[in-house]
Amino acid sequence: MSRLKRPQNYLMELERLRLFVRVADLGSLTKAAAVLDMVQPVISRGISHLEQEIGGRLFHRTGRGVKLSALGEKLLPRARALLRDADDVMQYAKRASGTPSGEVRIGLPASFSTPVVALLLRNTLETMPDVRLKIFEGTLGRLDEWLSEGRIDISLNYRDSRVPLCDERVIASVGTYLVGCVGDPLVAGPTVDFAAFDGIPLILSATGSGLRVLLAELAQRHGIVIRPVVEVDSLHLHIELVRAGFGYAVMTPQAIVGQRKDRLIACARVVKPDIERTMTIGTSTHHAPTLAVQAVAKLLASICNELVQTGDWRSIE
Repeated sequence: MSRLKRPQNYLMELERLRLFVRVADLGSLTKAAAVLDMVQPVISRGISHLEQEIGGRLFHRTGRGVKLSALGEKLLPRARALLRDADDVMQYAKRASGTPSGEVRIGLPASFSTPVVALLLRNTLETMPDVRLKIFEGTLGRLDEWLSEGRIDISLNYRDSRVPLCDERVIASVGTYLVGCVGDPLVAGPTVDFAAFDGIPLILSATGSGLRVLLAELAQRHGIVIRPVVEVDSLHLHIELVRAGFGYAVMTPQAIVGQRKDRLIACARVVKPDIERTMTIGTSTHHAPTLAVQAVAKLLASICNELVQTGDWRSIE
């Protein structure tokens, strides 16, 4: 009769399987060591022990790292499935005990990254130590795709009307600003009429967005011409091109507060009509939100709301 393995042995084998999957994903023991914050010999020993237990080699060494063996190719999908099941069991147990745990994937525009990510991480580490955050930056349209496909759990986004999508709730509404070079008279005052957009060179998003649609509708309604001089999706490039004098950008306070304080750019709030943008937070309907997703979404909404009401996003004038 074979001996039953003790529970700690099973846990050790699960950890070795995690090492195996991570090395397979990265194709390198060195890269895996850096990502996992471990020394390479520990990873090598873990893989060797797993190979001894299985009775065959899982990797072949190459000049650039490691490559899966035929046995490794067969084991990888089963290992992924087993680890997912193990994680699900642990998350279920922690949900039952009321403890948020597990991975939470968040998508947000680059304009939200500072200071949201640092504040969120600090609060999560202090109040939910068993939660791991994954942060993805994306364009507004891409964030909607990721959320609908279930590739992210939470999305921070803008809506260019006051009506959110069915899986979203409103955090706050913010104004829209015309951004130009320091000293440019068009953006020297606190406000600028939308009529001033007529024919000026604009740096706009390359990806279709609600703001582009809204600008086009307002231009048609007011009989003015919107003239894009270039279209780019990079927030950093928008700022750099404005500073280089290629044209004006149209942005929210979140995107420009730091540059405005450092006097790198000038800006004026767009009025007549006001262009209000709605900040929303949404959770994926692709699967039921975990306790961790619900807790992080609540924390994220609280951070953003506070920044709008009393923090850096409250005013840039």
